[in-house]
Amino acid sequence: MKAVDQDDREMVLEWGITHTESWSQGRTAWSWLPTIDGGDSLPQLFSGFWRLYDDSDWRDTICTVIDWYLNSNNGPFHVGIILAQAALESICYKIVGNIISDKESLAKFLRASLNEKEIGIDDKIPESFQDLKDFSTQKVSQERGKYYKGDGPEAIVEIRNDLIHKKKKYGGLSVEVQLDALRLSLWYLEVILLRKFEYRGQYMNRLRIADENPFENVPWANENLEL
Repeated sequence: MKAVDQDDREMVLEWGITHTESWSQGRTAWSWLPTIDGGDSLPQLFSGFWRLYDDSDWRDTICTVIDWYLNSNNGPFHVGIILAQAALESICYKIVGNIISDKESLAKFLRASLNEKEIGIDDKIPESFQDLKDFSTQKVSQERGKYYKGDGPEAIVEIRNDLIHKKKKYGGLSVEVQLDALRLSLWYLEVILLRKFEYRGQYMNRLRIADENPFENVPWANENLEL
């Protein structure tokens, strides 16, 4: 088969996908993968997802985590924080629950799941998250640094706890702090899922500031993916 223009001149004919879009609107329209790579990333990601979905030991966890992840992208920020961390607790326990007591905090589970061997993600609060960093600094000052590490996992867990407990330590959390906590929680979920799916391509990093290119290689792109 060949393609011709209106003057019957032969033209280049290209079959395939040139653009992909998220299936939904609003905050859930966020795409993990580049939308203009012709869909090349999707087969790699889906094959990794299906491998875990087809594993009876992982299926329930993956379905639950993705369900909570999708719902955490809708509605108020404080609801998203709670749902995102429920998803984190589920998948982190699945990853490291055999080596850490289930009595330990979510922060410790998350920190262990993000370590260099598993994912290679720094657990420090990103520099661009100034409101969350200020909150964490305030908390460290209150605790005098004795029990509180002040890293990302501990900061988001502290905020989640303040949201769900009757006694409020901080007298109401600002929208900016809640937004930072939600974005960081969702990013942790995204990189953990992408890693478990053994995805090696580019993804959209939600931690990038607005004027930066959000697409970059996953941190483990050139590493051995044995988990």
